[in-house]
Amino acid sequence: MNTETASGTPGRTDRSTIPPVGDAVSVFKVGSLVGGYRIERLVATGATGTVYVAKNPTLPRRDALKVLSPDLSRDPAFRERFVREADIASLLNHPNIVSIYSRGEADNGQLWIAMQYIEGTDAEAALQAGTMPASRALRIVSEVAKALDYAHQRDVVHHDVKPANILLAPSPPGEEQVLLSDFGVATAAGGADDSDDDATLAVTLAYAAPEVITGGAVDGRADIYSLACTLFRLLTGKQPFHSAEGTTALALAHLHQPPPSISEHSPVASPQLDAVMARALAKNPADRYGSAREFAAAAAEAATLTPRRAPAVSPVPRDQSRTPGFRSSFDEPISVTPTMRRRTKPSPVVILWAVFASLHRSCRGPHTNKINPSDHATGHISKPDDEWPPRHRQHGRRSPAGSTSLTSW
Repeated sequence: MNTETASGTPGRTDRSTIPPVGDAVSVFKVGSLVGGYRIERLVATGATGTVYVAKNPTLPRRDALKVLSPDLSRDPAFRERFVREADIASLLNHPNIVSIYSRGEADNGQLWIAMQYIEGTDAEAALQAGTMPASRALRIVSEVAKALDYAHQRDVVHHDVKPANILLAPSPPGEEQVLLSDFGVATAAGGADDSDDDATLAVTLAYAAPEVITGGAVDGRADIYSLACTLFRLLTGKQPFHSAEGTTALALAHLHQPPPSISEHSPVASPQLDAVMARALAKNPADRYGSAREFAAAAAEAATLTPRRAPAVSPVPRDQSRTPGFRSSFDEPISVTPTMRRRTKPSPVVILWAVFASLHRSCRGPHTNKINPSDHATGHISKPDDEWPPRHRQHGRRSPAGSTSLTSW
């Protein structure tokens, strides 16, 4: 059930499902009665039927009424599958699964199912509205994983997990209700009544597992693959193999191309999240996670790690100084390069002069003249000429400042 917001926005037709089967068009006018339900408005159309908002015949509430298209209602295989949807889904009682209330057949022979009406939106619509941050996407996938594990424990496979089938009921922030809808192609996994017709189920190819495309044995791990495709879509705004042109190329991509790297499309994705997605999107079901919740937990943990590529930082112009060790913004990672601190070695001239001065003082005895420490660095000693030994006064060279240079000795 591709549910739109409850503001009266007309439903949209999901044209991405294959193979195209029947014509899911609105066949009941507003005000019509179907199994006692009074049609109030059209919600959405899909590959298998039309969904309306209808008034419950006995209770003061509105339900969602899904009606199989006329063409499919005349198809014995689809009639059987449609009835099986209601029977299987009615046994699922979980807070993250849309409840099934009743089923029946209209006077014109069309089959219908009455189910819980969610007054809100769906994950695909929220994504297109720009209200899908990574934290919300991860929480949605975590809630859907609970519903899938519950269904898989009862040998029920959804077959068509995608953002449009994830309904979001408005509630306070952090408490948004997430429900998985449209078990319209669900089948008891490994049941004795499986037939070759199951390979032609109307599933959304962009989210379909390889074994679903080839018609192989299907179990809950196919839903895990679809859930990973859903997370990819919610985090990046793209489907995993979005570059494939046409249904044939898309099917071959699911079957043969390596799992796409989510970090190539999302700057917040880490290499660990790439590894998580690669495992969930493995071609062989045995290589995937054992449960949907295991995948959701691994994705949530990997999403908290450091991204592989930091956001680009504009270079600082040459005429603008930048204090080393400080960031230009809180989004910029700090890069520290350790350096060795140099020790300043004393000048050899200073050492020689210190030795000479000590010897000279010991030879002449105490005197009142003090050596200026600043002269050590220049090699100049400021002394009156009469205090130098005669040989020094004779051979020394007077500097302009009245001092004697050691370099002339």
